[in-house]
Amino acid sequence: MNEPKNGAPVFVKVADYKEILDVLEMIKSKVEEIRATLGTINTLQNEENAEVERWNNTISDIEKKIVEIDTMMFEPEHGW
Repeated sequence: MNEPKNGAPVFVKVADYKEILDVLEMIKSKVEEIRATLGTINTLQNEENAEVERWNNTISDIEKKIVEIDTMMFEPEHGW
């Protein structure tokens, strides 16, 4: 394969040049689609993380209430 030296011009057939431009446009389009998909995935992941955090908070609240009930039921002098 001959490579240009010192910035020498490269000659390409017009048909090949147009094909290269088409391929580059397709690649750009696919990259944009991938970026959009990754953005959607990131949004969904953030929403999922927020939901899991809410669940953890709810479970912690339930655990605290269970401890309070246990204290009232089994150690009435401390809870009543």
